[in-house]
Amino acid sequence: MVTLVTGAGAFAETNVRVLSQGMGAIAANDRTYVSTGPDRVAAATLACIAEHGVRAVTVEHIADEAGVSRASVYRWFPGGRSDVLLAAGGREMDRFFAEIEPRLAAADTLDDVLAEGLSGAVRFLRDSKPLHALLEHEPELVLPHLAFHRMGTAFAVAAAVALRHLHRFLTEDDARRATELVARLALSHTLSPSADLDMGDLDAARRHVHRFVTPGLVPLTESPRS
Repeated sequence: MVTLVTGAGAFAETNVRVLSQGMGAIAANDRTYVSTGPDRVAAATLACIAEHGVRAVTVEHIADEAGVSRASVYRWFPGGRSDVLLAAGGREMDRFFAEIEPRLAAADTLDDVLAEGLSGAVRFLRDSKPLHALLEHEPELVLPHLAFHRMGTAFAVAAAVALRHLHRFLTEDDARRATELVARLALSHTLSPSADLDMGDLDAARRHVHRFVTPGLVPLTESPRS
């Protein structure tokens, strides 16, 4: 859970989930999926966060960015600012799932599933303008919730998108272990990227997974479950 601070100084909590993306629901400023009024408001919220951060974003800013009236925002989101932030997070979570799900479904091997999940999450989080605005200007809103003992949301999101694909190859316990490991790797390589290893590159992620991740999950004398 990441605490999003309201302008009045109160706190509204919303899940920020990534990918990878993510897990991190405040993600790239992408308006491809905008159709309805509430969709425009959610997209405008992400654009405002990318430009102003969270604390400075008001319903008035969001309404102006979306090209709608303040009254319309409150009609669609009776809870006001906190409801809009939740909707923005949900929209980006849906987009993350839409991007990564087909890749996981098409993967033929355990290495491929893990590599697609890892590289896809890193790319999604790395391209997130709002997330990087928060990390640059308001890191105290994000970093405490990415500590190892407070990463439950990231793991839950990773599990939601990956477990059913991993079950083709692994037991339940090993699938959850793999999901947690990939989530940690994705967040680590997003927040502290390596100069020598680009985990957003699928081939690089596949080599890393094959050498360091899969051997700890599948005994060398056994074949993955079909």
